[in-house]
Amino acid sequence: MHIQDLLIRWGRGMAIDRAPNGYPSHTPFARLIRNPGSAMVSAAPLNDDDQQRIDAVVSAMKHPKPEHYEVICYAYITGLSDKQITRRVKRRRDWVTSVRQSAEGYIEAKLEPMLHVCP
Repeated sequence: MHIQDLLIRWGRGMAIDRAPNGYPSHTPFARLIRNPGSAMVSAAPLNDDDQQRIDAVVSAMKHPKPEHYEVICYAYITGLSDKQITRRVKRRRDWVTSVRQSAEGYIEAKLEPMLHVCP
């Protein structure tokens, strides 16, 4: 399984539990219903153990690599594109793409044994 697929499934599980301002029209569930063809809807959710394992790795990135943590959360929990993240963090698009790919690589290295087990 690719790390992006795993992070999409993780982000979907995390997004369902969050209720941003603008409730109920801006809840992750409402966004999922408006975009039925999105990758976040078609991805099966992770089991609780895998969800917690990925969350622990992503959360451990928060203090030593805050930019990586922020970009990963924007990309996979909020579902923003690199272009949209660029506007939020006020950086260049190539920087956002580089940070996202670096964070994905870091997470993949930490989860290497799990990537071969998940269906």
